[in-house]
Amino acid sequence: MATTSAVLNSGFRPETYWPESRTPEQLFANIKGKVRRDIARRILAEEGFAGLNSFIARKELEGEDLFM
Repeated sequence: MATTSAVLNSGFRPETYWPESRTPEQLFANIKGKVRRDIARRILAEEGFAGLNSFIARKELEGEDLFM
């Protein structure tokens, strides 16, 4: 019978403790309105996730974003 110390590797550290990120479509599903989802898709295509993060965090569109 093996002892616990022989079975467990206490030095193991996974790359991350968090699950993989959601897919773009899973992120877009939380955005209300087709137009706003389409804007988010365009931002993702042009600027990547960095541009999308600030867009998704907004509760409402303002100024120039209303006319994209």
